[in-house]
Amino acid sequence: MSVSGKKVLVTGGSSGIGRETVKTFAAAGAASIAVIARRQDLLNETKKIVNNEFKDVGITLHSVDITNVEQVRTAAQKIGPWDIRVLNAGYMSTPARIEDDDLEEWWRGFEISINGQFMIAQAFMPSRNEGAKVIGTSTSAISMDASLQTSYSSYVTSKFGLVKFYEVLAAKYPDTHVVTFHPGIVETDMFVKSEMTGMPMDKATLPSHFAVWLVSLEAAFPRGKFVSTNWDVNELKVRAKEIQDSSILTSNILGWPFKP
Repeated sequence: MSVSGKKVLVTGGSSGIGRETVKTFAAAGAASIAVIARRQDLLNETKKIVNNEFKDVGITLHSVDITNVEQVRTAAQKIGPWDIRVLNAGYMSTPARIEDDDLEEWWRGFEISINGQFMIAQAFMPSRNEGAKVIGTSTSAISMDASLQTSYSSYVTSKFGLVKFYEVLAAKYPDTHVVTFHPGIVETDMFVKSEMTGMPMDKATLPSHFAVWLVSLEAAFPRGKFVSTNWDVNELKVRAKEIQDSSILTSNILGWPFKP
């Protein structure tokens, strides 16, 4: 699982799963890692942690709000060509019934998970190197019954839209490996904000290591699909042809088309 010599870009890389992703790609031999996030203090902390262990990896920091098109475009110009892009940015609005939701905060989820992801793609796709890889982070919540999502309509709906956008991205750029995945349930600040309790917890190293596998040659088969970090890699590989040659693991309407 080597990414030796590769130029990596991680958004939302200043804390939680994103920071662990930066560490893991450094361990996998990345030549350089550009880290994008809003808070400069957390970016500085990430660089210090990673460089203490991996001194030879060039870490560049970019304080960027991915919903700000000028900041995104400026970062793309500074970073230049890249090989791997891992996108961790997301937003959890305060859990509430629809009539109690704050409209501005509710829409923030779409600004980050949809508009922000589009702006990142628009700014960075032209500078991709040959054989580029793009990994997007969604959530398994998009597949759960709506009755379980009544307090999380912004989060789950925007994350579902993200999956479809990445399917379109994969279709638009056949030379690029594009995958979205569920990162497991990790106790990040966003998870704490969700107010969920009693959930089986994963460590941040699980999705970060899974992301490295997703950009490897043996993970070419789930291109354009949505997969889970909790699945067994060897079992997935056994079903590679089925996954690659069918519409399973794509966003769709169950039972469509329907003939009464």
